Amino acid sequence: MTRRGREWDREQWANIAIARAAHEVAEGDLEQAAEWFERASAVAPGAVDALAFRAAMLRALCSADEAGAWLRLRSASESIADLALSTVQAVDEYAVEQRGASDGADLIMVLGFRLTNDGRASQRLLRRLEVTSRLATDLPDAKVLVSGGAVGLTAVSEASVMARRLRQLGVASERVLIERHSRDTLENIQYGRQFAADENARSVIVVSDEPHLTRATSLLRLTGEFEKVSPVSSAPHRAFTAVERSATYRDALRLRGFRLHAERTPDLEARFVEIDGVDASVTCDTAQ
Repeated sequence: MTRRGREWDREQWANIAIARAAHEVAEGDLEQAAEWFERASAVAPGAVDALAFRAAMLRALCSADEAGAWLRLRSASESIADLALSTVQAVDEYAVEQRGASDGADLIMVLGFRLTNDGRASQRLLRRLEVTSRLATDLPDAKVLVSGGAVGLTAVSEASVMARRLRQLGVASERVLIERHSRDTLENIQYGRQFAADENARSVIVVSDEPHLTRATSLLRLTGEFEKVSPVSSAPHRAFTAVERSATYRDALRLRGFRLHAERTPDLEARFVEIDGVDASVTCDTAQ
């Protein structure tokens, strides 16, 4: 086999390992996630993004290995290490800020939550909308963005249900902007920032509940596109756990351009099984 062939095999194996790591983050097994990121970077030394995600996972775990992980990333690329470290430090800073009412905003962004199988809003989502309607009353000049696509077993988008409920609560239809394509928090922010730009919004209130609120607010601030981003919680404070912190680090790094193979397909599921427990240094070098 040619040298180029071996490099391609190693890159392919590393990509699958990174996807496996992303799966473990979603499942909340941060130690396994860090291990898979480590395996990916060991097989393909050029996979510096994997090193960044590994360092972030170890930070969320408060692991003694974190410092060494950042040093290893820095030895591979100082600029990437600086960007990754500044990103997770920003998340840590945002996470300790107080949540409460805002003194004003151009846009109120309320984030969706999974609907029931028959397309109805859960009590958790209804609470977010009740808080949003009160904010809309207090801030009559602000537009209201409802954000959430069709997720789960229903074909109904979260945003359409949210808009209907806000109208029932007295918010005028012309004030409500509907974003019905996002499937997760990162997409909430990516689509939401486009709506904000169209409205020339420089200050935004984000309505959700903890720990989701910290992640969404951190991502929106990391865009650097707003003068002020204010989080408003619709429920009593909940702890910002290691799992939620790691998910916030993950999405923040992705927002900053770090690559993560997060899409799940049947073929990828089968490959997870294939690589589990396999010595990649042998497999990749001896592939025919």
